[in-house]
Amino acid sequence: MLFMVIEWFEGNDSSLFTRRVRDEGHGLPEGLKYVASWIEPSFARCFQRMECDDLRLLQAWVLQITKAAQAHSIEKIAK
Repeated sequence: MLFMVIEWFEGNDSSLFTRRVRDEGHGLPEGLKYVASWIEPSFARCFQRMECDDLRLLQAWVLQITKAAQAHSIEKIAK
């Protein structure tokens, strides 16, 4: 299944997110696949397309990365 993870950055500052990915990678557990991502021109939000069969993997990963973003939204976009 494909999911969209949306992160909001406090003060439109995506530097914590970009630094984390640069230094640590995405830190994905086995079974969770990064597909694509982009950051809005305003640097307010990041959209990450992820793929997995077990929603619990995605939820656990989102809880792990909350230090860099204000809030998260997970939406299923395809089977």
